Amino acid sequence: MTFEQFKAAQIEQMHHMVARVDQRLARTDLTDEQRQRLMQTKTRLDRLQSLSPDQLNQMLRSRFDKIDTAHTGTITPEQIRAFRQQERRNGDDFWPAQQ
Repeated sequence: MTFEQFKAAQIEQMHHMVARVDQRLARTDLTDEQRQRLMQTKTRLDRLQSLSPDQLNQMLRSRFDKIDTAHTGTITPEQIRAFRQQERRNGDDFWPAQQ
């Protein structure tokens, strides 16, 4: 996967997550804890969406470069999985957990 493919996929995932969180927040059967977690997720997603195109590009480029451990200019599904697992272990998952 090239950087441009990665960037397009990340932006698509962000839009999907925003829609999903908004849909979940519209539910009336959420506990206070669930609503609070969803609001935290929404806040984080809103911050990502508020980035300028240049800022978003720079952030995604940095992330891509961290995933590209072989420094080939492309990333593999295996590299992405390994990176995501490391993020989760560090408690620093790029995308908020889906509620």
